Amino acid sequence: MLLPGRLRTTTLGDLLGTIYRAHASGTLELTEDRGRSHRIHFTEGRVIAVEIDGASVPGIGLRQKLVQRLNVLEAIADAQVRFRVALRAPATKLNDPLDPADFLRGRRRARDASKTPPPASTRQVQPARQVSTERHAALHLLGLSQYADATSIKQAYRRLVRTYHPDLHPQATDSERRSLAQRFAAITQAYQRLVA
Repeated sequence: MLLPGRLRTTTLGDLLGTIYRAHASGTLELTEDRGRSHRIHFTEGRVIAVEIDGASVPGIGLRQKLVQRLNVLEAIADAQVRFRVALRAPATKLNDPLDPADFLRGRRRARDASKTPPPASTRQVQPARQVSTERHAALHLLGLSQYADATSIKQAYRRLVRTYHPDLHPQATDSERRSLAQRFAAITQAYQRLVA
């Protein structure tokens, strides 16, 4: 995984997307020139904690606070970027990481700012790609974009099976196992809908 050294050359959305696609575990550090240091903690590419130096963010629950903190970090224009694998997450981390839709959807991307449409005379009109609502829902459940190919669908499914299969959590309580079984069944149904 290769990350740029400065935030001004990219966006927070690009950094989060790169770490998510790499399924990396560790801490992304953003150090501003005025000395403030912020940390985003990841487990297998998913956000589990966000620490902001010198700022408090209101929110009802921990998940909402993490999303709000990411919104605050998105406003930073420039900072030094570092990713460290060995840093320990804070005690207030999430046990169930944020879904990719929670921390990726709606984030600015560098490619969006740099794109300028070609002149109208050279533009080719591409037919709109129609995505059924069932397929869209299945892709969303697996954390994939509408343009995911068969390989990425299979990889996402296998990753989620390792996370949510009830037999892989023998220490879970009965209610946790029921919740895992429901989530696992939904993931399996979504996968079968996509590969059928």
